[in-house]
Amino acid sequence: MVGAYLLINTDGKQDELALQALTKLPEVSNAHIVTGLHDIIVFIEEPNLEKLTDIMINKIRKIPGISRTVTCIAVK
Repeated sequence: MVGAYLLINTDGKQDELALQALTKLPEVSNAHIVTGLHDIIVFIEEPNLEKLTDIMINKIRKIPGISRTVTCIAVK
């Protein structure tokens, strides 16, 4: 399994709406609005890097209100 933390920035006050959309995705195991440099932190885990990449590009980045993501692949 490959896991990754996504550090997400949203447009304006879109964090609540983006969080609602993220928690509806079956691939997202945890999603939280946080304080600091980023607005939301998400954890996803998939069988392989190709599937993980597909979810990030074709599902998460297309959610309205999400303006930027930083991906941190878990290595241990």
